[in-house]
Amino acid sequence: MVQAINPYSGRVFGIAHSLGRTDATALIHVDTNRFIATTATRDVLRVELPSVNGTFTVTTLSRTVAPVSRLARVPCVSGCFNLNLITGTGPIGPTSRAQGFLPGDFNGDGKTDLAITGEDGLDAVIHILHGDGTGKFNAVARHVLGAGRTVASGKLVLAQANSDTRPDLLAAWDTGGFFGFAGGRISVLPGTADGKFAAPLDPPITTIPTASGFTAGSFDGVGTDDLIFADGPVRFLRGDANGTFTGNPAGIETLQPDLSTQLVELADLNGDGRNDLIRLGELLATHVNSSTTASFQMNTDFGGGDVMELGDFDGDGKADLFVTGYSAFVLVFPGNGDGTFRPSLAVFSGQLSGSFPRFAVGDLDGDGRSVVIMPDQYRSHALVLQRPGRQNAYAITADIALATQPIAARIADVNSDGNPDILILGIAGTVEVILAR
Repeated sequence: MVQAINPYSGRVFGIAHSLGRTDATALIHVDTNRFIATTATRDVLRVELPSVNGTFTVTTLSRTVAPVSRLARVPCVSGCFNLNLITGTGPIGPTSRAQGFLPGDFNGDGKTDLAITGEDGLDAVIHILHGDGTGKFNAVARHVLGAGRTVASGKLVLAQANSDTRPDLLAAWDTGGFFGFAGGRISVLPGTADGKFAAPLDPPITTIPTASGFTAGSFDGVGTDDLIFADGPVRFLRGDANGTFTGNPAGIETLQPDLSTQLVELADLNGDGRNDLIRLGELLATHVNSSTTASFQMNTDFGGGDVMELGDFDGDGKADLFVTGYSAFVLVFPGNGDGTFRPSLAVFSGQLSGSFPRFAVGDLDGDGRSVVIMPDQYRSHALVLQRPGRQNAYAITADIALATQPIAARIADVNSDGNPDILILGIAGTVEVILAR
């Protein structure tokens, strides 16, 4: 049976139609009135429904070489996930605070693991948790970034910082001081065979005002990954074999033009297989093909953001830039696929006044368009924001109650079923998982 769906309300309308076949094995909802179906006899069918009533059409598109039991994720109007949470007590103590987390496969077993950063008392720390492949995690290691009046920024990055093949973990923290913020630091935790990481190493770089705006990855295309951080201007440190970024004979290079930047990120923006640098502050600028000079820039008109993520707002296959900040606004800079962006769209107004949510962006339902997962810290909820139809805005399509106050969200496949799941980090270190269905 197939039936048209109103993409704005999620309700069905019109009559339900039977394909008249019992061998249909997979179905994709393409848009309101169109579906793609496969059959046990290997036919791929296009089904088009009338807008209200009447007859529907079925067109044979092709025949596959083998029966198809599953085509892809079936797009869901309100998100393809269960509302049942897997909740576990986090490793950070009740008097402490989590600041951010990062999923990844740390020990090479094909299961998603987690790194959580925050403070235990006066110490900035990282906890390593290994996943069991069902959506649950076990704490296996604890590393101290800085002791005594130190603060974790919440930013974590996986990179190839040294010459071995294991992923290394980079973390940002602040050395503290009388007012709690004296200078930002970036530590490197070398990867280990057991996936627990070695003790942190501190690259001998000049202390920066805040270390929250940094990234690591291949920028110059030579050797190990490079370190790039925002310090008003943007600093570039070439990678070296030992992961301490000391092998740069020119010292710290400033990427011109020298303007105020808060956030940086590496991504392939033009499809040439090489990372390009994005920096965001008073200007949005890009450095394409390892250029130390910005190849594109424009005024942001809002003075920068607090969190920047890459996604696909309109499903055109080109990377778009998602930005949020105080009051949980969401802006999108649509990408042109060549390293340039169009002016920002205000796609979600601030509704969480006073919070700095670390949102997640990703395709949850297989339609090629990014969904936004926004932590609502004060109500202890997670909001799912989706784009209705072709509108240039997001709407709240799910409001999920959580056990604790959320501070960050991530999207990852935690139970190895090939579908993206939602991970929520609570202030107390609790990790809550919403599995895809």
